[in-house]
Amino acid sequence: MCLFAGLYLENGRCFVNPYLETKCLVTGFGFCCTCRLFELLIFLLLSGLYYQLSAFCSDKQRMAAFLAIKRKCMVVAFGARHGHYCHIQPVDHTGDLEYGGDTDLTGSILGSLVRGSLYNSANDTVVRFITGAVALLLVGCFAYAAYSYWKSRKVDPFIFLSMVVACMLGLNVFFHLAFATPYLLTRTTLIFYPCIVLLFFYLIDRGSFPASSATFLNIALSTIIIVLFSYVFIKSFNLQYCYEWKEQADTGKCLDLVAEKRAKKVLLQKWHAGVFINYYSVVEKSKYDFQIKSFQPQETVTLTQAFCDTFQHYDHAILLPPYNLQDMRNKGLSFTVLKQFPITGAAVLQIAKTN
Repeated sequence: MCLFAGLYLENGRCFVNPYLETKCLVTGFGFCCTCRLFELLIFLLLSGLYYQLSAFCSDKQRMAAFLAIKRKCMVVAFGARHGHYCHIQPVDHTGDLEYGGDTDLTGSILGSLVRGSLYNSANDTVVRFITGAVALLLVGCFAYAAYSYWKSRKVDPFIFLSMVVACMLGLNVFFHLAFATPYLLTRTTLIFYPCIVLLFFYLIDRGSFPASSATFLNIALSTIIIVLFSYVFIKSFNLQYCYEWKEQADTGKCLDLVAEKRAKKVLLQKWHAGVFINYYSVVEKSKYDFQIKSFQPQETVTLTQAFCDTFQHYDHAILLPPYNLQDMRNKGLSFTVLKQFPITGAAVLQIAKTN
């Protein structure tokens, strides 16, 4: 609401002072997303882009240009508001990122941006097709911008945004080659979203289209962004778990159960162990005062002798699929199933003491 209030005020008295209108935008964006760090980043980036783009306009052009830029920014802001949910991931301070990004610039940056923006609801073929289409459009934008600048020797919003996106991609490649940093992935690619979408809007404006066709393309692109993001958000939204970390939906309940049983040493599957280390053991250290050991998901399938020996030295275990309790018993492991959770398939085991 603060965002739209700020935009409305700019059409009134706030518009008289160009510096005040920028402050209203920044303030509106900040208040709109105070509790959402990555939203704040996107909206502040968006307001910065707006400020830079409005700088290309003369005083006489400012009103018309502002209205055109405002509409584009509102569409981008809508997408960022919904799209950020699908990119947010818990911060892992264990040092084990495990997300790759060592190869495939296009697949890492654009591919994960597309996949995450669609809430992982699209298959690999669709993701590759959209990623390829976006990559081709970006290459076309860069080539067209370079040609336009060479021909006119003037920088307009389209050329400026092309330079921004090209510079961002170029720096990512430079840091990867010079310092072996991974390519941007998942939530970190969200910073490209406002730049790329605004660039496509300006590509339409810059193209040699009749006025009616340009208006139709702008409306079509805006509608696709709003309708598509609304659909995937509503379809995937629930109050039980984050779509990307469904495995951790029952972690708190599992930990509460072993705490009630006065557990001393607990085996945790790695997805439980991660959130335990990063969150539960920090905020409620006295409640969860037991020792833990993490194990890999495949260990409950392979059931190696090393895993079985480790299993016997703990008093409780919290499992996640895949596992087969009968196979574990056939391996000589003795335990009682305290509870299984239907959403995640998590199982809390009380391990029998051995002499």
